[in-house]
Amino acid sequence: MPALSQQPIRAALALTLLRRVRLQPTKAPVGTASIWYGGCFSCHTAAGGQPLAGGRALAIPFGTFYSPNITPDPDPAVRQDNRPHDVAFPFSWRVLQTGWKLLFFTPGPFQPDPERSAAYNRGAYLVTALAHCGECHTPRNFFGATRSDQRLSGTSDGPDGQLVPNITPDPGTGIGNGKE
Repeated sequence: MPALSQQPIRAALALTLLRRVRLQPTKAPVGTASIWYGGCFSCHTAAGGQPLAGGRALAIPFGTFYSPNITPDPDPAVRQDNRPHDVAFPFSWRVLQTGWKLLFFTPGPFQPDPERSAAYNRGAYLVTALAHCGECHTPRNFFGATRSDQRLSGTSDGPDGQLVPNITPDPGTGIGNGKE
């Protein structure tokens, strides 16, 4: 079994704690709370790099992806250009991504579930939209798309070959019982 990186463990712990925290308005600059709740620093900051300036290499079975710069800082020293991904054929052919998007991508903003509570929808927004947890915590199919039937169940094919834990509410293999 591969050694566990501390980053996914910290992320799972943070998500567990966030389930118990009711998000409150903040007096911090706009977006600050979102950055912390979303765990943006873990992927959008390269080792030794400027916070949120991107460039972190995320090696997965399909190639190496580089996180984008998400800082609004106008300083060119911080606003570095986004590095192109290093992925193998056929994933490197942009024209083929049109077909992939037709099969596996649903555009549009997060839509709350009117049948669920406000707390559930807040959590769903954090996990699916803001933090996009499924990108690492969901196994992928042959085409590199997330497997919706195994959403957030963890994978042994995480970035840099690391095991990414199951963060479902499953009491046996996940992070809890799903209660608020």
